[in-house]
Amino acid sequence: FDQSTFYIMCGVFLALTLVGDPIYVWYHYKRNLLAVRWRHWLSNYLLEMYYSDRKYYIIEMRRILDNPDQRLSEDLKRFTEMMLVLGMQMLTAVLDVFAFSWILIMIYPPLFFFLLGYALFGTLAGYFIGRRLILLEFYNLMTEAELRYSLMRVRENAESIAFYKGENREFYINLKRLFTAIQNDINVFAWQRNLDFFTQLYTYLVQVIPVLVMANKYFDKSIKLGVLQQAWAAFNSILRDLSVILYKFEEVSRLSAGLDRLGELCEYLKEK
Repeated sequence: FDQSTFYIMCGVFLALTLVGDPIYVWYHYKRNLLAVRWRHWLSNYLLEMYYSDRKYYIIEMRRILDNPDQRLSEDLKRFTEMMLVLGMQMLTAVLDVFAFSWILIMIYPPLFFFLLGYALFGTLAGYFIGRRLILLEFYNLMTEAELRYSLMRVRENAESIAFYKGENREFYINLKRLFTAIQNDINVFAWQRNLDFFTQLYTYLVQVIPVLVMANKYFDKSIKLGVLQQAWAAFNSILRDLSVILYKFEEVSRLSAGLDRLGELCEYLKEK
């Protein structure tokens, strides 16, 4: 036991923590600031087209698109924030894969290729199981926007509703749109449950697969326990990075739904 080395390592850890903490905080601050600036630029660009040639009036009169106000506000805000978060997570995952892949290849190359196949299978299977979530998230944004619009309409026309005693009609409209939104939420939860069944099994198998693949080499005394533990850690780290889309499928589906709604708006606004 080397007590002096222990205290030296503790000092190094403390120094790295003091250096790394402000870097980590500054990174998140800059990322959020970049999302805000991106939103400001994109909102300004879309609003200019929205008000040009009275397209705002044409959209409302012809009912070409539902809830353009939500697309220009919440959908746009969610898109810029989630795009940066997921983009940085995927970039980090790529760097981690390069950092740990050579370790696994040096220990046991067949395990690395098995890992690639397992990750590809998990991602494709997760997509086919949960792909309906993308459409449901699209409907979720639409139904929530319709509910909010019906409530906002009551506030803006409160005097007219009170004068003509239209409370019952507005109450019925609100309840109808609430029921539609809740029913869509239930469908989202059901498909998310189906995806979770697969994701949890996929995650739990990871804990034993690398050990099972390398068990013969360990029992033949070709490798030591420390090498087996190192291979297990590298396998889990690489698989987590390669399966980032599967593990973040709910966020990806929400991002895809919001992107579809923004894409529809942009396509119409760019039409002459």
